[in-house]
Amino acid sequence: MPDITVNGIDDIHYETSGDGPRKLVFLHGFMLTCHIWDEVMKLMPSEFQCFALDTRGFGGSGKPTEGYSLPTLADDISCFLQEMNIEKTSIVGHSVSGPVAIYFGANRPNQVDSVVLVGTFARNSTLLADGSGGGEGMRELLNMFANPPEKVDRNLMENFLKFMVYDIGEIAPRMFDDATGYSSKAPDNSILMQTLMSPMGWDMEAELTKIERPLLSVHGPADTLFLFDEAKFMAEAVPHGELIIIDKSGHLPMIEQPEAFVAILTKFLTSIH
Repeated sequence: MPDITVNGIDDIHYETSGDGPRKLVFLHGFMLTCHIWDEVMKLMPSEFQCFALDTRGFGGSGKPTEGYSLPTLADDISCFLQEMNIEKTSIVGHSVSGPVAIYFGANRPNQVDSVVLVGTFARNSTLLADGSGGGEGMRELLNMFANPPEKVDRNLMENFLKFMVYDIGEIAPRMFDDATGYSSKAPDNSILMQTLMSPMGWDMEAELTKIERPLLSVHGPADTLFLFDEAKFMAEAVPHGELIIIDKSGHLPMIEQPEAFVAILTKFLTSIH
């Protein structure tokens, strides 16, 4: 469980697997950690070397009181790659880290091979649940954090996840315990809110259209945060976009259907070289 100094933060935590020549960076969603990618990283072919990061403010990474804008979060990734002597990577952004992956792909063209977006959005109207992409789950999430909880406990995490997935009974109890433990390490609710609102003030549609590398949009039909229209929009907004639907999954296809997720991801990545 290594840590590395990145962009002025002494401890950016990451997990890694494989030692292949092709590099892959995974970013987790809101109130989660790098461990949502554990099963996926175990299943990835040997030709890949995978890195899953705890983004600043979450998990085992440092928790500064500021620095949660998209440019800074993208800088964290860029600096991580430089510290690890990685010239180029494919980047996978889940949920609220999707905009980070979009911004990185749009503004770091020399460091990115491809962009993969999982259960996420590119229109701020979606985040605010005013557009066609925002669903019931997003409205619940925004209501939940209209008055942010003083404590992140297991009950809150179960309520947080239950409206996002195809079958809550298939989610391992360890997922709730790990997410609760890591999320509760955040020093105050300002980090949660800054992260949730990090895409605001940016024209994400314009950033998306700047991406020149292949893009894969992954959608789970039971995702009630971001609906099919948003996933379709992202795939169609770039010249080399592709949309894949993973059956019997919702907002967490990497946990709900890890084998199917890895098969789809591997096929996409190998097709671009």
